[in-house]
Amino acid sequence: MTVTEAQIATLAQYELRYIEEIRNAADQSGCYLYLLVAMLEKETAKPDERWPRNVFGHDEGGVGRGFDDPVDRSNFRLFRHEVLVLGRTSNGIGPSQVTHPDLIREAESRGLKLWLPADNILYGGQRLRSLFREALQKGLTTRPAIIETGRRYNGQYAYGVALLEVALKWKERLGNADYV
Repeated sequence: MTVTEAQIATLAQYELRYIEEIRNAADQSGCYLYLLVAMLEKETAKPDERWPRNVFGHDEGGVGRGFDDPVDRSNFRLFRHEVLVLGRTSNGIGPSQVTHPDLIREAESRGLKLWLPADNILYGGQRLRSLFREALQKGLTTRPAIIETGRRYNGQYAYGVALLEVALKWKERLGNADYV
């Protein structure tokens, strides 16, 4: 499916950052736009700030916690060294908040540069779409599949429930008869 101009106008109405990157990630990954935007909102939205944001996460003990500069090539290289070489605790990075060292390695094996919002959002969309497809293949219907997708994306059942709530809000805003 292809993201429509009406959907892009809706994202612009809500003043999202990285709209073209989100469009491209949804189109390239096959991830439903409403699900991708919901994940991005869950991961980096803050009250009174435009989102998604290209930031380090705030996981307790994670490398980069509390570092407020945007993720860029230079600070990502340091983060990567700390996590992948020295084995320190990882933290979320970028708009999709890619956290686990194995996910960082997987993204890199695909030639993606996680400090770039476009690549980070694309990887998040690929991962989300894969997890959602697996949930549907297990026989789950859409709502339970979104919860399961969120649980596996983040590791917490409560995240999956919250992702469903945000996804339904974006599904209504973005509308598309092709979406499940």
